Amino acid sequence: MAHRSARYDYGGDRYVFVEFSIDMELAQNFKTLSMAEAIKQAHIPGIVEVIPSICSMLVEYDRTKLHADSLIGRLKGIEQSMTQLTQIPTRIIDFPILFADPWTTECAEAFKGHHNTGEVPNIDFVARENHFPDRESFINALCATPYWTVMVGFTPGLPWLYPLGVGNEEAIQAPKYNRPRTWTPDRAVGLGGAFLAIYSVRNPGGYQLLGRTTNPIYDARQRYPDFKENPVLLKPGDILRWRSVDRDGYDRIWSGIEDGTYRFPIRKVTFEPEGYLRDPPGYTKGLMGGG
Repeated sequence: MAHRSARYDYGGDRYVFVEFSIDMELAQNFKTLSMAEAIKQAHIPGIVEVIPSICSMLVEYDRTKLHADSLIGRLKGIEQSMTQLTQIPTRIIDFPILFADPWTTECAEAFKGHHNTGEVPNIDFVARENHFPDRESFINALCATPYWTVMVGFTPGLPWLYPLGVGNEEAIQAPKYNRPRTWTPDRAVGLGGAFLAIYSVRNPGGYQLLGRTTNPIYDARQRYPDFKENPVLLKPGDILRWRSVDRDGYDRIWSGIEDGTYRFPIRKVTFEPEGYLRDPPGYTKGLMGGG
């Protein structure tokens, strides 16, 4: 593993800030999540929570039990001991999506004056920007690409997703809207740069709207079975497998979610960052092929 020492700083009187990179690099995100896991396994008295971001983290501590300088020393020791990236326990989750659905299409129509070209639905703009001959070939390519959850945040449960198994130059990308929208439907799937995001609640936004997923990702009242332990579905390191469905399929799944009979297909796996970095396409294919 190429070593790049992290930067440590104080985050007020309750947090230590640890930064590995200012750029989006999967290798640095893997290091962030690996170190977050290593910190949890160290069971350091006084640590309240470890909050990973894309290539940085906040470590919350109880100042009545632990001093910031002492904590920074412990964290540096953990980082220096990481001669290899820690295996990351994670999950592969099936995410049905209705592309060019009526709800995000209505939203795109309402804000087409904010869009780069005014094109509705946005999916056709994105397909053309990425040199796909038609919408179907774009959908096939997106659904063939697993997406890694690099972080969750900004609004409750909102995941930031990056493609696995492809180089940066091969990743599907698109510019954001020229001006943000004032609202976006919940469960809308949007693309900005190479990142996909799922809007957890009705919220402003500027990502290109591709479709709407059946899966709620935030359930504040914890009504649905998959949210009994946590109102947020996704965790950093989770892998999303996209599956295109038509309107009938979408409605059937949503009806099952609403009445509590549908459970999200989830497969627990152990992700090995070192194996991935040696052969991203091959490792990704092997990991996804088992489910």
